Amino acid sequence: MSGSLEVQTPLQGASGSALDRAVEQIESLLVGQYVLSKRSIALLLLQDDEQIRDLVKARDARAYEQIDRLAAAAKQSYSDPLD
Repeated sequence: MSGSLEVQTPLQGASGSALDRAVEQIESLLVGQYVLSKRSIALLLLQDDEQIRDLVKARDARAYEQIDRLAAAAKQSYSDPLD
């Protein structure tokens, strides 16, 4: 066990695949060191977790604007909040 938590959440349905792609894109931009898995970080960003957002701003400052745009676009495609 590497000390990181792994969240396994299958995203289903037609819109789920778009959400899954957004999560994968966000994961690919995360290069900082985190205790949580990159997937968990991406999912928490989609839920507007303020602490995670601040952490990503600090650890992945160069990519943060792109990450934020990806998260915003993914959230806009849903009528209900993702949290």
